[in-house]
Amino acid sequence: MPPESTLIEARKGRPVHDANANITKEVEELDELFSEKTNDNHGVVEVLPQKDETEFDISSIVKLLICAIAGILDGLAMEKGRVFEPSVIRHQFEFRSFVMMKMFLAAVSSGLLCLALMSILPSTSQRFQLARNSFIERFQLKGYLSSAIGGALLGSGMMIAGGCPAGVLVQVGAGISSSVVTFMGCLFGAFLYGVSEPIITSLTKPTEPLKHITFDGATNRRYFNLAVPFGLALIPLIAILDFAIPWTQEVSTDVTSDSGIFTSRAWAPYYAGALIGSLQVPMVLFVSENLGGSSSYCTMASWTLPGDLLKQISPYLYRMRTGFKNWGMATYVTTTVVGALLSSVLAGSFGTTAGVSLHHAFIGGYTMIFGARLAGGCTSGHGLSGMGNLLLLSFAAIPAMFVGGSLTAAYMHMMNII
Repeated sequence: MPPESTLIEARKGRPVHDANANITKEVEELDELFSEKTNDNHGVVEVLPQKDETEFDISSIVKLLICAIAGILDGLAMEKGRVFEPSVIRHQFEFRSFVMMKMFLAAVSSGLLCLALMSILPSTSQRFQLARNSFIERFQLKGYLSSAIGGALLGSGMMIAGGCPAGVLVQVGAGISSSVVTFMGCLFGAFLYGVSEPIITSLTKPTEPLKHITFDGATNRRYFNLAVPFGLALIPLIAILDFAIPWTQEVSTDVTSDSGIFTSRAWAPYYAGALIGSLQVPMVLFVSENLGGSSSYCTMASWTLPGDLLKQISPYLYRMRTGFKNWGMATYVTTTVVGALLSSVLAGSFGTTAGVSLHHAFIGGYTMIFGARLAGGCTSGHGLSGMGNLLLLSFAAIPAMFVGGSLTAAYMHMMNII
């Protein structure tokens, strides 16, 4: 039996011990509220058919609009935080700059605190749990092996391309010359993983179900009681890093001029990161989804072939082709182009950031997406949402990402590649 999520176990009628104290009852209530509707007709319970995920109504359009707005804000924050710059990402893995780390930790901290608050408020707790269960469900075929190997490949690809899955289209919007080639590499990586997914899954899936999926499940404590201290503990760490190396000395652009909030070329990375982490709120409340990035490339790659042919070549990509969850994430990621474009044009920085060589862009693009899909998430999926949901696999994938990127940086310097 493959490892299954909390939600799946609850639906099969088995006890669930891996979430908040009363998760079994909560999940049953959520299923009743959001999934199945029944009519009691003289003692006969009729289960009404669920809505076809491929059908879009006004509600779906509104949700896609929310995804688009969130994506625009994400693109703006990433452009202002300068983490879309290839040099910033490469310098992080070389330990020459910590802009990326500061922004990442701020986004994780902000996301954790927002999710923790939503987990206890009566008006949002059900939506939080629904989104959390949906997120955990995606990792039913993942284990520590795939998370570690995939995370290392993700970091390696990020170092080579000077980008991250969620930031490639930000680079496109900001006018980086190599960004389109990186994007093409990402689509190739998604297609390559989709074709080989059955073999990879058979080789890497755990032989036994994971005993625990989350930290709160492993420690038998409430999510809120763990998420809040973790989120708060990251704040002084960010402060120490910025005290040791001020961010104004790390970014390549001029930040001394007195500019407005949108015309400024750079924001403090912790402010930009906090904005991105807070985007968990609209995504959870209105879309019932957490932030992600790499899965959208599978959706976009699936559009390159006719449906019948794709179904034969890659059932995995065929499943990613339609459905609101897939289209919602694709909308979120693609609209980051708009946010980055607006931000760079207003600041007068469009097209001023140097890219990487085209072969590095392509190789890095497909390596990081292949690794992200193998791990089950990228810097957004594992980093923001996985760590935000206290997913144990994410605490294996993210350190592996930094190790993979740093080892690749050392190798590239040793071979005089950069």
